[in-house]
Amino acid sequence: VKLLVGIGALASAEVEDLTALGRQLAHLPLHPTVGKLLLYGAFFGVLDPLLTVSCSTAHRSPFVLPSDASQRGAADEAKAKFARDAGGDSDDLAVAAAFLQWQKSQNRLRFCQDNFLAAGVM
Repeated sequence: VKLLVGIGALASAEVEDLTALGRQLAHLPLHPTVGKLLLYGAFFGVLDPLLTVSCSTAHRSPFVLPSDASQRGAADEAKAKFARDAGGDSDDLAVAAAFLQWQKSQNRLRFCQDNFLAAGVM
């Protein structure tokens, strides 16, 4: 109940009346926070990257940590570059940018290898 009040799906913990947002979320077979993310993404016209981000939170990260310690810096830099390309410094932005660039890539397997990404996750 606390979560639903916190995201604006319930008017209050005492009354437990659904808000307009809560009524919409009740129709979605998703966790309420993911549902709110996707509803707002559709409303603001940014649904595609938010779908990518929401899927990545339900699955493992596409970023690979190399077993060779000498390559870890390059892997961290590849991830940071994706985030910068998306205009920020977060893992979610990095995932969204990596997925978009992967989709546009001519050779997706090579793209994953060059950017320390798990091809099976992408």
